[in-house]
Amino acid sequence: MRTGSTYICEVLAHTLFDENYIYLNEREFGEPNQIVNLSQHHLVKIHHAPYHEIIQLVPTTLPILIPVRDPMDVYVSAIHFAATRQGMTFDQSLLHLTEIKWFEGMWERMKSFLHCSDPRIAIIQYEDLIQYPVNTLQQALVRLNIPFNPKRLHHWASAFSFTSKTGRQMGQESRGTHERNGSIGQWKNHPDASIRKYEEASSEYRKLLSVC
Repeated sequence: MRTGSTYICEVLAHTLFDENYIYLNEREFGEPNQIVNLSQHHLVKIHHAPYHEIIQLVPTTLPILIPVRDPMDVYVSAIHFAATRQGMTFDQSLLHLTEIKWFEGMWERMKSFLHCSDPRIAIIQYEDLIQYPVNTLQQALVRLNIPFNPKRLHHWASAFSFTSKTGRQMGQESRGTHERNGSIGQWKNHPDASIRKYEEASSEYRKLLSVC
């Protein structure tokens, strides 16, 4: 959901299981037993599921990591991503996501986790992740009592970093790529009213994190 989830999954899957992660989209969730079987030897990535669906899908014995990001940056990133995947201009992509109320759905799902107090869930804030990747991931693993090798975590956090994968510094943009920009607050560079109308969500995000 444009929150650093791919980076998190790459780093932790190799740190914990020495292999890549498994991605299940919303049409492939299946039964809880499927998640249990897969999670014995894999890290499982799930998109587009709010809190009430996740807790029904994932058995209580399994820990859950939830990455979050300023919803305004998520939106801008999603507009660029959709434009690239569907061969549209930025404005066409913005119009499409506006019509399907993409922001509203994304923000409601994110808030469902920011409002929860489930002890088996660790929230990973994107803004912390890109500044302090090892410490941020380490804190999440400790919180969930997941054993790990610190040296492996350091190695894979560096190996899958933005700079290692792209050869660019964070904020140096390359449109049409998955790792396009990655910087914090990039939504502020877009004056379009169709984006700015959601600006209050950025402040609400920070307030929710302060009590999360």
